Amino acid sequence: MPDTEALSQLHPRHERILELLQRDRMVEVVRLSDRLGVSAVTIRPDLDSLDRRMLLRRIRGGATSVQAARFVRPLELPSQSFAEEKERIGVMAAMMVRNGETILIDAGTTKRAMALALPQDLHDVVVMTNNLEIAISLENHAGITVMVTGGPGAICASELDRKSSIAKSFAIATNVSIMTIVGAEPRQKTTNSGSIQ
Repeated sequence: MPDTEALSQLHPRHERILELLQRDRMVEVVRLSDRLGVSAVTIRPDLDSLDRRMLLRRIRGGATSVQAARFVRPLELPSQSFAEEKERIGVMAAMMVRNGETILIDAGTTKRAMALALPQDLHDVVVMTNNLEIAISLENHAGITVMVTGGPGAICASELDRKSSIAKSFAIATNVSIMTIVGAEPRQKTTNSGSIQ
C-alpha cells in the first residue's frame, strides 16, 4: 500500500490518473490522453513513474490498480494463460481414466481441459467435482455420472468451497483425483496455497 507522503508529492495529473484508476481499476493510455487533454507521449511516462513508485501496475496500453481486487477472477482469465499447455496436460490426464472408475476433479482451467478431453467411449465413470462449469460440460456425456460436491459456493468463480467439498469427497473412495495441491500427506491431508485443505 503506498504511503501518504508519496501520495502528497504527486503532480496533479498523476493524482487524477490514480483517481480514475481507483474508480475503474484499469486505465488505457488513449482514454487517459483524451480525458486529461494531453498526448499519449505524455501519459506513458506518467504511468511509468507511478509504476516505479508502486502506485499502479503498468500493463501494455495502460495500467491496473495495485489494490487487492474485491472479486474472484473469472475462470476465463487464467484459461488464457498457457492454454495450449493446459489442453495437452488435460488430454494426457483424460487418457488415464478407465471405464468403471470414480474420479475427483477439482476446480481450475487445466482440470476443465481434462474434463472436456474425456473420451466419449467411456462408460460407468463417476466424476465428482466442486466446479459447476466442469459439471455442466459433462452433463451430455452418456457414460459419465456427475456428482457435484456440497459446500458454500463462490458463484463468480463457479466453484464450491474446496475445503469442505474436498474433505467430504475423501470420505468416498476414488480411483483418480485431479486436484490443485501443493503437497499431500499419507493421512489424506493436502495443502493448497499455504493452507491445509
